[in-house]
Amino acid sequence: MRTRSKPVRTAAWLTVVLLAALAIGNCGEDGNEITGPEPPDNSAVVVTEPVLVDLSAQPALLALVASRRAASLASSANAQEEVSFVSYAPGSIPEADSIEVQNLTRDLLVGAPMVNGGVDPIAIPASVGDNLEITVFRQMIIFERTTRPVPDSKPPVVVRTKPPRGRTRVPLNASAVMVFTEPISGGTVTPETIRLLKGGQPLPATFAQSADGLTIELTPDQPLEHATTYTISITTGVRDLAGDALEAEFTSDFTTVAAQLIGEIVFESNRSGNNEIWTMKSDGTDLFQITDRVAGGLATGPAVSPDGRRIAFSLADPASGDDWDIYLINVDGSGVTNLTNDPAFDGWRPAWSPDGTKVAFFSDRTGDEEIWVINADGTGAVNLTNSPGSDADPAWSPDGTKIAFLSFRDGNGEIYVMNADGTGQTRLTDEPAREDWPAWSPDGTRIAFDSFRDGSRQIYIMNADGTNVVRLTARTSSGSPAPPKARVPAPPLGRRTALGSRSHPTSILALTSGSSTSTERAS
Repeated sequence: MRTRSKPVRTAAWLTVVLLAALAIGNCGEDGNEITGPEPPDNSAVVVTEPVLVDLSAQPALLALVASRRAASLASSANAQEEVSFVSYAPGSIPEADSIEVQNLTRDLLVGAPMVNGGVDPIAIPASVGDNLEITVFRQMIIFERTTRPVPDSKPPVVVRTKPPRGRTRVPLNASAVMVFTEPISGGTVTPETIRLLKGGQPLPATFAQSADGLTIELTPDQPLEHATTYTISITTGVRDLAGDALEAEFTSDFTTVAAQLIGEIVFESNRSGNNEIWTMKSDGTDLFQITDRVAGGLATGPAVSPDGRRIAFSLADPASGDDWDIYLINVDGSGVTNLTNDPAFDGWRPAWSPDGTKVAFFSDRTGDEEIWVINADGTGAVNLTNSPGSDADPAWSPDGTKIAFLSFRDGNGEIYVMNADGTGQTRLTDEPAREDWPAWSPDGTRIAFDSFRDGSRQIYIMNADGTNVVRLTARTSSGSPAPPKARVPAPPLGRRTALGSRSHPTSILALTSGSSTSTERAS
């Protein structure tokens, strides 16, 4: 086994670099105000008329109502209370991150986080005429404050939908979720009042209403179709508990994910709380999460098939970190398959053959890390190398006839190349320092790689036969220390460092070119 931490994939023929800009708000001289955009028109807030609710039957509502009076009511059977709901639609106050609502008349206070500049309805005990002071915060500093009386009547409004209006690349198994400003009468939720339309025609679906009456979920009887626009339609036949009709008819369009990626970026990220595979447009917009806790594991090292329809990736067992397998998944998030399905460590950087029929990977199933190739249907796994040192990081040539790879068979990491059937294994580099992560040029005449030969990690390029080595980068920082020439036995990545460690970059980016050519940005 070789010694190395989780790979820093700096060598790539076509490198994608994403830079995240951190926006920092400054406090005013008195420390109480934030400079920046003017507060928005506070008409965006919706305050409803009082609604009689059963507090003892709604613990979630009780959790929001932070008052001793509400708690004492809950202790009695069938405790009922009038509450008013306060909400902001998403995007109403993009700068805000939390909200507090205080009933000044009763001295009661509730609060909640704000998401995407909005907040779903939060309840506070109130009667008609009570004054509600609504305060929104940015980084615990007051951003906006307004006072509103509780009205005696207010028609219901749609706060938000999921998918949001205009969202693209929506999963095919998505349901339509609608959140209202106040509880909706279940008797008015019908296939005639709430519909999911395709080409103007309603789809057969089932409905589910949340216990508090605020949310309606519409689930189509059949999965949605690829790259198709759908419309959520809500008529004024929808009414609140007082019988007031929806303020106005509501429609919202969204488009489902395509079956094929064209010119998009595939990367890994833990932004959802778990290491997952994502895609986005080349300008960083239109994010779409492809994996979702597949087998409860951590997904890494994505590689897009040449036809742009599937992604190969590595998955780590979250418990031990030892059992790594290569998985396949359709770009719409469906069709998850464990390709290698072996108890051995099966590497973290799969590579597609240019014709999309095979996947190369490295595995220690024979006792040492070697290069393997397997058919894309999971059959015919073949061991291509059998050297005394670790072999890893395979990269197919564009014509599919050769595979470049890393090998420690000569005492330290060097770049090798072999025929696609494993014959003709040839050493291309010969340096005391380690070389790593080979990547082919589109025409197959050159190979890019990274190396510590000049004391720090740099990117180099050479002819496909190993001649004419040229350094491309001039990194001046010390970076990671160069590995020692002597190979020290060490277990694979999963047994040594947790995925997502702050000490190593972990977000792999790859173009939809069919290879795992990639770069990384720090987590």
